[in-house]
Amino acid sequence: MSSRSTALLPLLFLACAHERPQPVAPPVLTTAPWHTELAALTTEASTARAIPLTHAVKVLPLDDAAFDAEYERTQAPPLRALQAELEAALADFTGTEVSALHTALAPRWSEVHPLPRLAFYDLTTHQLVVRRMLPTDLDPRLRFLTLAHEVGHALQDELGVAAWKPASFEESITQRAVLEGDAQLTATLLDAARQGTPLPRAVERTRLPLGLPGTAQVLELSGLSPKVLEAPPVVRELHLFPWIHGQRFSADLYQAGGLSLARHALEHPPTRTDALYAPQRWLDGTAPALQPLADPPQRIGLLLLRTILEQCQSDGRSLTPVIDWVEASYLDDSYRRVGRTLSWAADWDQNGPLTEAPGALGTAVVRTVLKCLNLSPEDTKVASREGVVGAVIGGPGADRERLATTISRTPHLDASAAHPGRPIPPPSQDVAFRSAGHGVLTDAQWVHTKLGLSMALPGGKVADNEAAVLTVTAPGAAMFVMFVDQPPTTMGDDGFVNALLDGFLKSSQLAPEGFPLSTRHPWSPTKLAWTSGRETHGEFEGPTALHAMVLPVCDGKASVNVVSLGFGPSGQRVLEAWRSSLKGEHNPKVCSE
Repeated sequence: MSSRSTALLPLLFLACAHERPQPVAPPVLTTAPWHTELAALTTEASTARAIPLTHAVKVLPLDDAAFDAEYERTQAPPLRALQAELEAALADFTGTEVSALHTALAPRWSEVHPLPRLAFYDLTTHQLVVRRMLPTDLDPRLRFLTLAHEVGHALQDELGVAAWKPASFEESITQRAVLEGDAQLTATLLDAARQGTPLPRAVERTRLPLGLPGTAQVLELSGLSPKVLEAPPVVRELHLFPWIHGQRFSADLYQAGGLSLARHALEHPPTRTDALYAPQRWLDGTAPALQPLADPPQRIGLLLLRTILEQCQSDGRSLTPVIDWVEASYLDDSYRRVGRTLSWAADWDQNGPLTEAPGALGTAVVRTVLKCLNLSPEDTKVASREGVVGAVIGGPGADRERLATTISRTPHLDASAAHPGRPIPPPSQDVAFRSAGHGVLTDAQWVHTKLGLSMALPGGKVADNEAAVLTVTAPGAAMFVMFVDQPPTTMGDDGFVNALLDGFLKSSQLAPEGFPLSTRHPWSPTKLAWTSGRETHGEFEGPTALHAMVLPVCDGKASVNVVSLGFGPSGQRVLEAWRSSLKGEHNPKVCSE
């Protein structure tokens, strides 16, 4: 099973929280006082995060109508204010009327409605608001993760985060991301304790899928939020940046410095979105800041720069290399608007990737951003000096070149203070998942003693693949066997199959554009002599047939996953013979490790 998909559970219930619900039959509700477990959970969270509680968390149970009204009264206004801040920032930078921008975006904001929530913590009233009744078919782990996340916000309240007063959209979205990511760290740690998973391993599992290049890919892999995925980048990023990049930021800090460093981020929060893309720079205090061009300072910020470029990409122009370079090389930017004239300075890392021509690349990126905004090249002048690019848009033509040169010489302020912590290690699959090693193929019989598996593979050729315990091919046939020491979930079935297909088809050059990660597959129960699980099969791209099985082992705490691709009838017959010979054990040796 792909680690990038199986580690998504703590993330997915948040990522899908903004999807418009589809019409379904009314749920059967339970009147049990389910929220009575919150007192114990807050104590458990306080211990897990080493943040003492000075008072008991107040819990307010409400029926559905009152709950929704309280959410609308206390939680919806800050989100609408954040939307307004985003529109104002874009309007100021682009010279667009705020009203026109709001008219264009308002329908798209309204399309992305939240699903009914179980609970929310209100930092203004300092209480946890919960629904009085819950659907009886609600997944218990999903309920637990939701509550643990909200209890995480209660711990943040102990540290005074309600007093934060961000001064711009850039600060607001950054600090919202810090809060959401930190709350999800609490949920991850509590869930790991319940599952018996070592804490670093549990956190590492959340880092692996979050290492995907963009929020759209994480969302596509989950396949759970088509409304958000289809939304314009500016709408999608407003909703997903706090969850996805916030969770990655907090997980990175935990892996670098444990609970103390995670707490430090709450006590000394970053104010810029680039800190969440590059937390090591924030830790090192090495990212310089340009002297502001305006008073008060104005910055478009890395998040909105990437979003502008991604909007261009969604219009059919592939700017992925440009976006990657911007994310890796951005240091700071500063702008000033006077009427129709925009003065903009952008600072690029001369020690970053593609260092042979940072000035030229930075200039090209600035011109690309301006082109994305449909600004005429005839109305712009761009100059660069030592990584700083100065741009002037509009205004008297005779002054543009002189002013652009002056802006490219904008001085730097002193570097920001360094924060405690060690270098952040890159995400590691070896840390996140127990390695089961590879089996042995002898005389067409494959045996994996540690996993208790065996299979007859006549005509099979074993290939080297570190991500699987077995990769075997034959003419027109390919099979992968994987072991994951994590409870299988129906939420992850499609994700691991799609991620595996995407990687295999790309590496085989059978589908150079990739496989749709959000593809849904029909799953049905399957029963073997040694376990009962789920399977799916179907055809795509002509004669190519897919078959996948998720087979729980270790009393459901892990799974063996078998995925095969048959290219034509003869290959499919080979695979069927291989699968029919598969034998296993429900509790193999690996379960006792």
